[in-house]
Amino acid sequence: MNEYIYFDAEHAVRVHDQIIINSGGILGIINYGLLESSIEHTKNDYTILILRINLLIFSFQ
Repeated sequence: MNEYIYFDAEHAVRVHDQIIINSGGILGIINYGLLESSIEHTKNDYTILILRINLLIFSFQ
């Protein structure tokens, strides 16, 4: 199975801050734990999605 590379919360904050610096707004994160949780869930959900797609594709053979 392929190895996927995901970004971490620190990277998300850096990108967020760069966008805010360029476009205007308030820097900072209100709840860092929620950000980390969202990123971890995305990793799990994506892996499950890939497994379900594989199962669906191979079930037709």
